[in-house]
Amino acid sequence: MLVRNFATAFDTRCQLVGRDWGQSSNLPMNLFNFISQFPDEQSCRTHFGDLRKQKGVVCKRCQCREHYWLTAKSMFQCKKCRFRTTLRS
Repeated sequence: MLVRNFATAFDTRCQLVGRDWGQSSNLPMNLFNFISQFPDEQSCRTHFGDLRKQKGVVCKRCQCREHYWLTAKSMFQCKKCRFRTTLRS
């Protein structure tokens, strides 16, 4: 019962932001679809990193659009001022 309630709440929240997740289908994202699409944290980071790269990363400090990926930190770093940006920001 708890899993079903959690899945329902998760499904409702994901329908609101599903398009921002870059889904390839019109099906709403629910917990089970999410787990099948992102079986581990690395696949999730890779997916959202690719989405950020497609949309473009803009530095919050200097508004530069040139960044590189810091693998060890899992962050983008501005080429101009070296400000770091996470995937979630």
